[in-house]
Amino acid sequence: LQKHLNKFCTNVKNPLVWCGLPREAVRVYNVTIPKVPDNEIANSVFWSMQKEEPFESEEFIIDFDLVKEIQDNSLTKLLTIVYLVRRQEVVGLEKLFKKIDFALTGVSTPTVALQNEIRRDHFSSTDESFSRLVIGENKSFIEIYFHNTLVFSRDIKTGISSFIDSLMEIAS
Repeated sequence: LQKHLNKFCTNVKNPLVWCGLPREAVRVYNVTIPKVPDNEIANSVFWSMQKEEPFESEEFIIDFDLVKEIQDNSLTKLLTIVYLVRRQEVVGLEKLFKKIDFALTGVSTPTVALQNEIRRDHFSSTDESFSRLVIGENKSFIEIYFHNTLVFSRDIKTGISSFIDSLMEIAS
């Protein structure tokens, strides 16, 4: 890893190195919070998440994205996507990169990385909605975007192996 990063960053002074977390390492939730002032959003997300899916704050790192305002029983609320990752996952990556003399700037998941690309206009769809399907060896996942905003994501408990088995079954 060090050899490849050195080669890749040859002409870059103080590179900003980001690392991708495996999608399986990050739990994703849609959480609705009351509409609160901007300086109270993080606290509201934390406690709403604790109510929906309790977690040990020392063991997990929490992050979130605001999706949009919604109306719920005539109340204005905020729809958020909440990400939980075990702190040990991130600490392990930080140690690995420190060991090879690269400071790790941050970590991300494929979903969040795509969201960031969309926000920076590096990627967009002219269609109102689009989806991304990633087929893995033993499992897959789908994401659905509406107006360039992630609105749905789910794991699929089948992968390319199952698809091949199904095709073989059909062919015989």
